[in-house]
Amino acid sequence: MDYILFDKTGTLTQPSIEIPASVTAEDRAAIKALAQASDHPMSKALMASLAGDKVAELLAITEVAGEGITGLLGAQTLRLGRGAWLGAEFAGMGFQRGDGPPVMLRTSETLRPGVVEAIARMGLPCEVITGDMAEPAQKLAALLGLQVTSDARPADKLRRLEELKAQGYHVLMIGDGLNDTAALAAAHASIAPALALEASRSASDIVVLKESFAELPLILAVSRGTKRLSQQNFKIATIYNLVSVPLALAGFATPLAAALAMSISSITVLLNAQRMRWIS
Repeated sequence: MDYILFDKTGTLTQPSIEIPASVTAEDRAAIKALAQASDHPMSKALMASLAGDKVAELLAITEVAGEGITGLLGAQTLRLGRGAWLGAEFAGMGFQRGDGPPVMLRTSETLRPGVVEAIARMGLPCEVITGDMAEPAQKLAALLGLQVTSDARPADKLRRLEELKAQGYHVLMIGDGLNDTAALAAAHASIAPALALEASRSASDIVVLKESFAELPLILAVSRGTKRLSQQNFKIATIYNLVSVPLALAGFATPLAAALAMSISSITVLLNAQRMRWIS
């Protein structure tokens, strides 16, 4: 891998959401019903904020990737998602009942532990591509010193990945959401956090079980070391066969000598593989 493409929300950052006091108990129950139908980090943050609330009984709940969730309460359509999707003037997350005005749900984010250290230690070009709005995306760009693309849909993430591959990069994709799944599956290698959507974990090569990203550099080091030592062991085995097989066929190697040579070759390969223990 020589280039890293990050998702933002749920991957580099962990969100929290504040429900305005003006939101009624009925609407809180509806928001909770919509939120529990999704594994998106924002939905999980909403569930945490509404832990003590009841859940409304909604029908036809549908998640629209990269946009939000809809459901029916009687004949009324309820929507929870991006402000732009709701037709609102605000850019963040909101809730809408029928044709009524969207209500803004205030969000805040904290950086996942270990992110700054991991990016510094990996020493690879990185960028962030997110479906979030421009303002929080630019805040993250300033904090991490990375190129950030905002308002990206799933197709945009996949398109950027293909652009990088066309430039000759072997891209590592790190993401957690439904809108990351296509890019995770198409990347040279992919990583998902433990709390990522099931589809994202299934599409990824590696799932990080710890909350912190501090050991991402170790994952890269181990993968490179595994490849390097495997190639060395193949070379050792090839040299052994190129030397020993012709000698055996020519009758210059006794059975005892051949057995000793085979044992020495196997021990050499095993000892070389043990060098993985010192990779850090």
